[in-house]
Amino acid sequence: MFYFADAPTLLVELFTGQAAFVAYAFIGSLTATTFIFGGFMQEQVCTYMCPWPRIQAAMMDPHAIDAHSQGILEYAKVKAMLAGYAASSLGRSAIGTLEPMTRFDLVAAAVAETSELRTVLQRKGRLPMAGMTDVRPVVAGEEGAASIIEPHVLRDVRNTLLGIEYLWGAPVILETSEVQSINRDDDEPDAEPAVKWQRVRYTMKDRKLSRGLI
Repeated sequence: MFYFADAPTLLVELFTGQAAFVAYAFIGSLTATTFIFGGFMQEQVCTYMCPWPRIQAAMMDPHAIDAHSQGILEYAKVKAMLAGYAASSLGRSAIGTLEPMTRFDLVAAAVAETSELRTVLQRKGRLPMAGMTDVRPVVAGEEGAASIIEPHVLRDVRNTLLGIEYLWGAPVILETSEVQSINRDDDEPDAEPAVKWQRVRYTMKDRKLSRGLI
């Protein structure tokens, strides 16, 4: 009430009985509603008028956050905005799989991970994430996609292991399968080539990458 008029003048007028009728009416109505809601309708106000219990119930109900609710909350737009801040394809891929959490233990674990990452950022500064790429196809070593490893793939492996070593704080080892040779039969051009595989180990230590056979 004092926001809409000169506070010192209105205060004096209220105690001297010279204030306008609307001032007394406003104070009386506010006092009455506060007394009624706080004194006689405590549970009813919390149940039917306060939005927080409904929001809390929706967050804890595993069936409440359905596709319709996600559409109203624009969950897809939020993930798209978050993906714009990702520094690597791995981050964007992880963001694409995010779903709302309804279990308390999972939420607590996610909050703990966020707090841990914040501590890492404070101690080490910006993380070298820009060079990290998805090297899972290389690690899988599927024979259906047999080919001699290219130099740019080795560069991606190095950059990814370098970022992991920085985060992990210790040497990183990656074991995978690579094509050693591909032999084609000139007499039978339509036949499947004979592919020879070999197991290799990549080690990132002190920002240096080494490669050895297993």
